[in-house]
Amino acid sequence: MAKSNRQYIFEALEILPGVLEPFVEKRLESSLAGHWQVEVAEKLKSHTDLKGKIKWDQASLLRVMNIYWNEAFRPVLGQTERAIVNELIAVRNKFSHNEQFSYDDAERALDSLRRLLESVGAGEPASEVGKMREVILRTRFRELQRNEERRKSQETVTTYAGGVLPWRKVVEPHDDVATGNFLQADFAADLGRVHRGDAQSEYNDPKEFFKRTFLTDGLSTLLIGAIKRLSGKGGDPVVELQTNFGGGKTHSMLALYHMAGETSAQDLIGLDQLLNKENGLTVPKNVNRAVVVGTARGPQDIISVDGLEICTTWGHLAWQLGGEEAFKIFAEHDASGTSPGSNLLEFLFKKCSPCLILIDEWVAYLRQIYKTEGLPSGSFDSNMSFVQSLTEAVKASPCTLLVATLPASQIEVGGEGGQEALNRLKQTFSRIESSWRPASQEESYQIVRGRLFKDIDSDHYHHKDNTIKHFSKLYREHAGEFPTEATEKDYSRKLEKAYPVHPELFNQLYSSWGTLEKFQRTRGVLRFMAQTIYELWMKEDSSAMIMPGSMAVGSDKTGSELRRYLDQSWESIIAGDIDGTEAIPYRVDREYPNLGKYSATRRVARAIFMGTAPIHKQENRGISTKEINLGVIQPGEKPGIFSDALNYLSNQAKFLHSDTGRYWYSLSASLNRLVFDKAEQFENSLIEVELNKRLTEYVNGIRDRGVFCAVQVNPSDSADIPDEG
Repeated sequence: MAKSNRQYIFEALEILPGVLEPFVEKRLESSLAGHWQVEVAEKLKSHTDLKGKIKWDQASLLRVMNIYWNEAFRPVLGQTERAIVNELIAVRNKFSHNEQFSYDDAERALDSLRRLLESVGAGEPASEVGKMREVILRTRFRELQRNEERRKSQETVTTYAGGVLPWRKVVEPHDDVATGNFLQADFAADLGRVHRGDAQSEYNDPKEFFKRTFLTDGLSTLLIGAIKRLSGKGGDPVVELQTNFGGGKTHSMLALYHMAGETSAQDLIGLDQLLNKENGLTVPKNVNRAVVVGTARGPQDIISVDGLEICTTWGHLAWQLGGEEAFKIFAEHDASGTSPGSNLLEFLFKKCSPCLILIDEWVAYLRQIYKTEGLPSGSFDSNMSFVQSLTEAVKASPCTLLVATLPASQIEVGGEGGQEALNRLKQTFSRIESSWRPASQEESYQIVRGRLFKDIDSDHYHHKDNTIKHFSKLYREHAGEFPTEATEKDYSRKLEKAYPVHPELFNQLYSSWGTLEKFQRTRGVLRFMAQTIYELWMKEDSSAMIMPGSMAVGSDKTGSELRRYLDQSWESIIAGDIDGTEAIPYRVDREYPNLGKYSATRRVARAIFMGTAPIHKQENRGISTKEINLGVIQPGEKPGIFSDALNYLSNQAKFLHSDTGRYWYSLSASLNRLVFDKAEQFENSLIEVELNKRLTEYVNGIRDRGVFCAVQVNPSDSADIPDEG
């Protein structure tokens, strides 16, 4: 019998006390003076037994984290984690009051639980909760799929000039995207799970991984440099990967991990061609790999393996590179929590070379040790001393490479301890590390396209070329209706790289949505585009390219993925002003068949929303008419149709603003909304009485001045009132 959403929430909440209790007690002990148990018990009277001892459960643990946040938890966790704690308090209360959880509610609750567990270093429990979340997502997907197959609701089919085919007739999504199975993977590359061997095949299988990986200039340079270093032919000893949230750091480390694995580089698509360009360069055999993921284990965890108990990062590193024999060299340092010197690490690397050391989420691990004593992992200072020794030893070991990720986003840093760890890591790395260039925006187009779509076969490639040719022709022939950039020759190259997704959609996702701190620039785009492509594929979308105007922002799939990054107030605005069968654009398209033929008003509203919702608070607000056109018009469609749609929309939409030719949606009402709301305050009968009164007074005033006028005072008539002259 299938489990209910409530059952999954129950099982996940049951995991929480076992993980949080030791973490919470350690933080309280380190932060509160004297007998902290007495002080805390006083604050948690409803959670104590007859002897006044605290009874730890989900409610008391989450509550005490909230009460003592500034004193005990702020140094090691960030504002994101505090928001999660408050959210989980609400989830626990909702569960205890026997309320039901929708798929969206359950998915969000499980995701928040997973994130909190990861933030305190509980990797295995977090993975267990993550698997529950994946089951919820799969179940929800199957239900949505059945509904979609029943409905088969389809947007109006548009015919295009010059024999341009819809994108879905030219290129196919990968099977997991076309069927919705991407929900299982969630596009979350996890180095720890790959190292354990239990990740999804697209990440776990080296051949499948490289098949779907676009080798950007930055990644290619990273791989070549790594091969040189591991081969003893030069290359930088330490590489620091630092980009914004979701910027491709972990994906780059996975590429290094698989490159140095047992699969021959000549069997890895892309890497084989890269090595062919570098004459005489080959990946060395038998590379010893060590992987440390800061969210996979906590500083209080002791790893038991092969009869050994491993407490520290340096002990774990030695065991991975050289097994029990290597660990024994560091056993004393591991047991005491004191950092080994660089000479001892050099000895290890020489004994085990070539060595590839990958450290992900290091700050997430180190921030938990900050101002906390007595942990098996060693103190914060001893861990920072290890960083110094490690980088010096790697520099002195010709066939050893260290690659570490550092966060650039405050979301990933998290609290005072995280900031201190980041500052000291960067200070250490700055003397040795090499620069690394993440993907450019245009390379990101190809990363997303390669991950979501199959290669276009030779029989259909000319249709792609034909589509690009006619889009370019459209922009040249109507140059005054589109941005100057679109009319230039270079834009054809952008169309070619992004196909079947229009570059303007990518531009909005990276430039507008990318400004939101929680929106991961690579992973966030992948998640959203996968939802969108699946939905369009199921609806048999007939658009020539996937454009901003194609985004069904009011739907359960495409819309819900975007709305997770926005204020909840957008829900009602989308339903009334932008998308859906009750929204104003839909009503306008139904009222005017020449617009409805192209779903013109809906496409315009969607394009404005996509381009402006995330940045509506910025000073330079809105997108121009030309930018709107770029996001909606396709070959064979006349710009005037969409100009009419924009006029109707701007006159009726309640949250659409305009100024000096720029348009944007906002949480605040426009003048149209204010007038509408004011009118709603009056009853029709009162308005009629007031009009009768005013017209009577006006006519009587004219008569008093000796001017004859015959007027029937009834507001329902269209009587003409003569000028006073």
